[in-house]
Amino acid sequence: MELFIHWALVTAGIISAFTVTVFLVPVVISIPALLSLRDTPARSAVDGVTTLDDAASMCRASGLTGWELVEYARALVSRKMSYSYRNPYDLPARAFERGLGYCWHKGWALYELLTRLGFRVQAVQAVKVMFPAGDIEGVRREGGMLGHMWVRVGIDGMTLDCDPGREDIETGELFCEPISPVVPLTPLWSAISYLGSPYVNSIRYFWWRKEKLKKMK
Repeated sequence: MELFIHWALVTAGIISAFTVTVFLVPVVISIPALLSLRDTPARSAVDGVTTLDDAASMCRASGLTGWELVEYARALVSRKMSYSYRNPYDLPARAFERGLGYCWHKGWALYELLTRLGFRVQAVQAVKVMFPAGDIEGVRREGGMLGHMWVRVGIDGMTLDCDPGREDIETGELFCEPISPVVPLTPLWSAISYLGSPYVNSIRYFWWRKEKLKKMK
């Protein structure tokens, strides 16, 4: 009985340590990024669009159909959402409303918008892609290898990539180069990405903040 209690306590300790590591640590290190949102408007509007409901209404009012409508929606999401590390716990609709987010937010916001418009959409990911250099809220970031999430859209037997990561590309193009296989983003992996991304992107936030302060001097 004593041995059973001993191993039960050991198991409970391991589970507790795992829980703290997975859930509490990302929350703690993301606090500076979350606090920075106090100086950012809670809602942003681009071309009169604030929410995904607004976006869906604008897309329908455009009169476009098929791939032209897909591209219109992709460009709208890209234009509305600036890449940011500062709102890791926003769900896609909230991130779209705020106008900030990284690929997980942008990809799922586009997924929801295209689904509302009646398209067949699949969320996909590659754990390794080569990113080009770019700007993140006014800070230059060199290219490098990261993970990425986007969607694929199917119309009349044709399936194309649809990446809202940058506005200056088109449907059928990616703004990064996949290095690892492109695979469907399952609900389980999406949940893992949602919980894991705050840890990674909060660390990137510290880099972004340091570079931002350098520019202000």
